[in-house]
Amino acid sequence: MSIINSIVVGKAKGKVGNVVLVNLKGQQVMKSLNTSPHNPKTANQVKSRAKMSNAVMAWQVLNLFLKHINGLRKSTESNYNAFVRLTKNSYSINVNESPFLSVNDLDGQSFGTSNFAKITTNSVSNVEVQVTFNASGIPFMTGTSCRVMSFGTDGSINGIGEKLITEAEWIAGMVIVPNSVSGARYCAAYIYNSAAGKCSDFRFSKDQE
Repeated sequence: MSIINSIVVGKAKGKVGNVVLVNLKGQQVMKSLNTSPHNPKTANQVKSRAKMSNAVMAWQVLNLFLKHINGLRKSTESNYNAFVRLTKNSYSINVNESPFLSVNDLDGQSFGTSNFAKITTNSVSNVEVQVTFNASGIPFMTGTSCRVMSFGTDGSINGIGEKLITEAEWIAGMVIVPNSVSGARYCAAYIYNSAAGKCSDFRFSKDQE
């Protein structure tokens, strides 16, 4: 690495041939290009990358469904970052063949550091998704909704449904969201109130026949 002081080079940055120019603490630095960057493929790194790949694939399917999970993210995170943080370690250590299989990895699990109700079960039929939850004494808030997504056995997305929760449903701890497409066997659900910045955990389930 060389430090240079040149009117010609000035504050140049970037790569010229096998030379890289950078500005480091106000000084112009010239160093050779690393043509063999160190990237060891340890067993743990391979597993971590596979889990990350699966999380990214699942997000491709779930991003529209999870657009209201703001209440689960940290101040510096996007919804995508929050989803990966909450779910990454739950994925297979092998890269899945499709986004749907990556979503299926989450079957039967709940995710989120909830500041709201906690989903206890969700199940899907040809006409509805039934969601039970524990509000833990949290007062009912107008504008609270339950959002669900259902899937077919072939991995097709049957649709996203949503229903405003009534006070009676909040007290009872159960809400039924219509599912207009037949053949759904998998579903996911969460409860949110955007105005209050609240979001439950989100839960994925497979219907058991």
